Amino acid sequence: SQDKNIDVTVHCDCFVFEWLMNFIHNEGTPPKLNLDMLLPVLVASDFLQMDTVFDFCTKFMSANLQDVLKMQIDFSFLRDDHITRLAQYTPAEELARIKDEGQQPQITSRLFKAKIETSYIGGGCDSHTAREKNKHSKIPEAKKD
Repeated sequence: SQDKNIDVTVHCDCFVFEWLMNFIHNEGTPPKLNLDMLLPVLVASDFLQMDTVFDFCTKFMSANLQDVLKMQIDFSFLRDDHITRLAQYTPAEELARIKDEGQQPQITSRLFKAKIETSYIGGGCDSHTAREKNKHSKIPEAKKD
């Protein structure tokens, strides 16, 4: 068998690529993630099928959902499976509070629907389970810049 080199071209920001490489090489202590880097890393990890990174970003997003929603970003790019995963990590009480405050009704209604489907219809995790998962994860709170 011949050794063949394969060129892979990825179009992403150099800082995002560096962050992803640091995550891969230091998975036990992932690099610091902040709100500015969250969405570019989330999109890149999804595109590159880096499920561990995507999951890390989703947990970070859940832990900092209030601040994420204040960013006034169009979240329509999130697929239903992304929303479902985010809903699984977010306690129902948090979703209800955000929905009551009227923040980003487009995404909050999708999150609320996914939470109901996974918690009550599909037998997914409930808010207590989500809190326990988040409590034991290594997801830091966002740093205020």
